[in-house]
Amino acid sequence: MVNNLLPADKLRKWTPKKLAKKDFSCSTFMLYLGIDGEYPELAHHTITFAKDYRQNVDDIFKNKKLSSNISFYVRNASVIDKNLAPQGKSNIYVLVPVPNNQSQIDWSEAKFKLRNLVLDSMQIRLGIKDIRSKIDFERMITPADWENSTNVHLGATFNLSHAINQMLYFRPHNHFDDLDMYLVGGGTHPGSGLPTIYESARIVANMISKKYKISYSQPSSFSEKALFNHS
Repeated sequence: MVNNLLPADKLRKWTPKKLAKKDFSCSTFMLYLGIDGEYPELAHHTITFAKDYRQNVDDIFKNKKLSSNISFYVRNASVIDKNLAPQGKSNIYVLVPVPNNQSQIDWSEAKFKLRNLVLDSMQIRLGIKDIRSKIDFERMITPADWENSTNVHLGATFNLSHAINQMLYFRPHNHFDDLDMYLVGGGTHPGSGLPTIYESARIVANMISKKYKISYSQPSSFSEKALFNHS
């Protein structure tokens, strides 16, 4: 966030006080697992939703607490690329949407309970048996880790939330409003998610090219006028 990178007295529009009033995204709890065994029945991408999905979403964004019934995503990449793990083994990661650090959750304790809930849910919902006994390597990343180790504000891994008043043009502009500098990433225009972050990088690269009169190719679906009016 800009309030960690720039002196507050240099900021006019995006001051720390104004940023504190913004809505921020959820965070994520991550499990990275090296497994002694393979799961050919488990697809590369699997998403499973909480039985009461509305309650799960409310717990994450409104109640700021952990749900007893979770939604989660599992990636089993080695099922399609055997080079990603040693022979006979798998690498699996699990992503669980959880509240950001406005929740005040004590992750030093909560992470172990959530880990067990994740592993139990994988066994019950996905039919993955004996996964605990097959774990050769494990790493957990919590919202506290996102904030303390990688400087992600509030551990909000998707940056500003995508409320209607914070989307697209209403996010910080790629040519930063307060200083002659450029912003790239999920917290700026057009938004978070890999495709839009790549688009953010393309917009900035084109803006810099235009500034220094360097030729570049414009995608056919975007007019130059539309591009610069929205960034």
